[in-house]
Amino acid sequence: MKVIQVINALSAGGAESFAVQLTTALSEFCDIELLTYAGCLDEKGIRLEQQLRSEGIIHNDAGAVTHWQRALVPFWLHDRIRRTTPDIVHVHLPRVEQFIMLSALLGTRTPVHVRTKHDDRAIVRSLHTAAAARFFDMHVACSPAALAPLNAAGLGHKSVLLANGIASRPIHNRVQIGAEQRLKHGIPASACVAICVGRIEQIDGVFLKAQDSIVEALAAADDLTDLHVVFVGGGQAISSLKQLAAASSANKRIHFTGVLPDITPYVAAANFMLMPSPREGLPMTAIECACFELPLLLSDIEAFAPFRHSSTLYCRAGDISDMVLRLREMRACIDTLTTEARRNGDIYRHKFSIRNVAKKHHALYQSLVARQRGEPWRSDVEPEA
Repeated sequence: MKVIQVINALSAGGAESFAVQLTTALSEFCDIELLTYAGCLDEKGIRLEQQLRSEGIIHNDAGAVTHWQRALVPFWLHDRIRRTTPDIVHVHLPRVEQFIMLSALLGTRTPVHVRTKHDDRAIVRSLHTAAAARFFDMHVACSPAALAPLNAAGLGHKSVLLANGIASRPIHNRVQIGAEQRLKHGIPASACVAICVGRIEQIDGVFLKAQDSIVEALAAADDLTDLHVVFVGGGQAISSLKQLAAASSANKRIHFTGVLPDITPYVAAANFMLMPSPREGLPMTAIECACFELPLLLSDIEAFAPFRHSSTLYCRAGDISDMVLRLREMRACIDTLTTEARRNGDIYRHKFSIRNVAKKHHALYQSLVARQRGEPWRSDVEPEA
């Protein structure tokens, strides 16, 4: 079986990182190729490209940097697909979906087309969504939160729930690496450190991952004088967040790293992960931190239901007062929660094993190809819990 995965670029984004890891894991089961059109966007993207090269994965990029060049991407995709003749074309992210649909207009639509929905946004009625509903043979949702809009749009009959996954690995010399990162930021060895990982972006003045609420909550929890927060990531709103942090009474306990090719040194430095997002799909960084055995403090949204274990605390989304209470609870119980996180590590590593995720995707691909050919096939893909 030949499979092509298509993503916009190689970068620190969760969907982009997942697509690379899925492509690598699928290489065990089928002929695989990864297509991108916008190159490497950051240091993490460069690291992902090196990973693909080291694994012997075919990766082709259109080099479309300008808007004019991106207008030619559908033609480039059509040519690559025509030459490769894949059985499956699996796309991630809305812009890529548009390019793939346009490319199919240029020739015979022979592959099975699959898309993954990586967020929980409602499917607004539009020409694009109507076309996508008809065009794609299967819609994969990464979490129950991502599946709900597909069901609401009447696409439940050709949708399936398959969680994201990662290639988990141990952190060697964890204590030493963590101590080095704390020293780098002037964080005392005795401090309690929360790590918040993700893009720092705003839409209509609202931080997508509620980083501003974290700054406000940290200032309100003025009794937690040894609690520090490290924001890992970059984005168009990082300057705005830094301004909020500088004006906060907790400014000396707020730190920024920018985009990193590897978050594990800061996972090693952290006591827990903090992600009070108002909405999510299934964040790769939450999966990573859970597999790296960190306690989690998350918002009580549906996307975070897969992390309901003894090492997770939840705060009400958008409620800063409740976040303050949960921060106090986390600080008071950090030793117990850390012990629980270590016990839960094996559960998360099995649940989010990229190899297991790849096997489920491969079974789905086999089922779809058999159906297209009119052959009998019983899918081994079961709905996620």
